[in-house]
Amino acid sequence: MKRPDDSVLFGIRKGIAIYFNDVIEKDRIKEIVRMLVDMTGVTFTGKQAQGEPKIQLVRGGWERVFDNTFKSSTFESSNVLMLTDGTKDALQTTQIYMNLWNPCRSASCILVDCMMDIDWKAIINFIQTINKMLHLQYVSAGYNVVWNDFWYPGSAAYSLKFLQTVKYANSKWTEWFYLGFAVNRGIYGPNIIQFLSDRLWERVEQSVRQCDFSWNQLNNGVILDILDHKDGKLLEPEKEELFDRLSKLHRALYPIIVPAEKPMFLKENEWVTWQNRFE
Repeated sequence: MKRPDDSVLFGIRKGIAIYFNDVIEKDRIKEIVRMLVDMTGVTFTGKQAQGEPKIQLVRGGWERVFDNTFKSSTFESSNVLMLTDGTKDALQTTQIYMNLWNPCRSASCILVDCMMDIDWKAIINFIQTINKMLHLQYVSAGYNVVWNDFWYPGSAAYSLKFLQTVKYANSKWTEWFYLGFAVNRGIYGPNIIQFLSDRLWERVEQSVRQCDFSWNQLNNGVILDILDHKDGKLLEPEKEELFDRLSKLHRALYPIIVPAEKPMFLKENEWVTWQNRFE
């Protein structure tokens, strides 16, 4: 089969990674997905639940898919659902990946990729809202390099090659997929926006206070960003300055940064280079 254009295989999106430690209440998770649908304007056309080898068509809307997927779930073990608007011919504009289970050795997570025109302020407002709904451990928002699941695994391999040229971005494989097992101890790195639980914040408060970044105390944690706050707007600096700020924040967050395992598709030397990009 002919390899499609790169624009079909991979690209850059804004992303939100949410980690929480709650007994799963299906209606609450469903409301959070509904908030994301409203924020992005997405119409999901594909879904993949745990045990399904391929992406299936969404029939009857995402809410019906959600209800059918989790109707018998006790959440005593991992329960996965991915919703996407991608196709074999077009990279997704919006995708939501959920891995839900009651408190255990790993946090539950919701990983979101959405279009670049979603406003940073809308993302911060969303984080502030879900902080009232969940026991958040960590939330991270910034840029993600994503791949088209219809062309996996080749698309993922190509995306990680591309990721190495976009040092201010992250990806599911390098930062988000396995963090649920480590988030009680720390995080993998800085981002444009992050919510840190009180447990994480107390270990870096003094070092972050020495940086000229915006942070606000919320219930059970702090929301911290590296954006410019001007006239009620959140403005993103140029990419070179953005990377410099990420590097500065990396140094401030160093006490809570923990090592990650090398993902598939990267060579050992590529992984070392990636992990050291802020140093």
